[in-house]
Amino acid sequence: MAILAIFVGLIGGLAALIFFKLLVFVSSFWVPELSTDFNFQWAGYHYQIGIALLISSLIAGQILMRLEGNRPNGPADAILACNQDVNLHLKDGFLSSLLAFVSLCGGASVGLFGPLVHFGAVLGVWLNKRFTSLTKGVILSIGAASAVAAVFSIPIGGAIFAQEAILRKFTPSSFLFILIGSISSFLLSFFILGNHRFFPIDGEFDFSLYYLVMSIGIGILCGLLVSLYMYLIPAMGKLAKSSNIKPQWRPLIPAIALFIASPLLPHLLGSGLSTISLAVAGKLTLTLLIVLCFTKVLMTTFCLGFGFFGGVFGPALFIGAMLGASMDAYLGSGHAVFLAIAAAAMIASTIGAPVACVVIIFELTGNYSIAILSAVSISVAYQISKQLIGKSVFDYQLFKRGIVFNEVT
Repeated sequence: MAILAIFVGLIGGLAALIFFKLLVFVSSFWVPELSTDFNFQWAGYHYQIGIALLISSLIAGQILMRLEGNRPNGPADAILACNQDVNLHLKDGFLSSLLAFVSLCGGASVGLFGPLVHFGAVLGVWLNKRFTSLTKGVILSIGAASAVAAVFSIPIGGAIFAQEAILRKFTPSSFLFILIGSISSFLLSFFILGNHRFFPIDGEFDFSLYYLVMSIGIGILCGLLVSLYMYLIPAMGKLAKSSNIKPQWRPLIPAIALFIASPLLPHLLGSGLSTISLAVAGKLTLTLLIVLCFTKVLMTTFCLGFGFFGGVFGPALFIGAMLGASMDAYLGSGHAVFLAIAAAAMIASTIGAPVACVVIIFELTGNYSIAILSAVSISVAYQISKQLIGKSVFDYQLFKRGIVFNEVT
């Protein structure tokens, strides 16, 4: 069983790294230079961006037509497969992964984390048909954890996330095998890519009542903002259906919107990791940070609703980072502490994994004090969004389909 966990982790990690590297390579043909200030002096359009958006939207429309019910499969379907006697549809699963890859390659304003989770889960289900010594839920969770552990360098957080958000039950035996698979995937990526921790924050600060109060305030703001974010995702999908636009043409609508906005806000294109890195370095102005915070909410939900497919974790990280960085800029903190705290609160409430996100933010930043303050902010934000919308965006999506899950046990 341990050997199988290692094998699944290595396969999931390798597939995720190939997915990520191909995405970086294709995106390099159109990635624009990012401005650090917001102004109304248009820099002009780049034909590479227009071509990338046009091609990806047309291909995305064709893939969408071949999915059952024209609905991409994502982490919500993995949760359903883990907790009920339902199997992931392998064909739709791989087509959804392809749709996410095409969307991100073309510049859709969506995330990478969700597609990796679902892609790893689909691989896990495929392997489970050939190896049965581990249960379907555990092997599926190993696949999900290994995919994100390899790309984001979060082996422990990835394992806890799979247990908390996907498998939905904590048992020592299942967690052990998920952790083994996740660490195997991480070690593979370490030997291939080296130490690639995202967003290291090395600045020191004094842990004080001021930061504690600010963390609570950030939690309140993030709880309200993430509730709006989670509400708009299915609402945009409903709007797309009511528009009577045929599914194969729907991705053209957000593609056009992204191209129109690209000279002014190229930061909205793609996963936004480069923009977050600029915010961590303190290079973005306060005005731009505030604009990006709210336009990302609208553009990501618009893309997801109208046929582009991708993750919700990455945009939540982006939105939280912009909100927190705007506080860093306004208060002159001198480092990205509020950025990390707000990002943690946003992603925890979005994916419904508060425990995992405390560990994830520690692995992403390498800063223990930030992890402690993040736990405070996460607690506040998670309770607000849970009362207003639900445990997570995945639970909200399943609720809209008439499926309700109990709390994690």
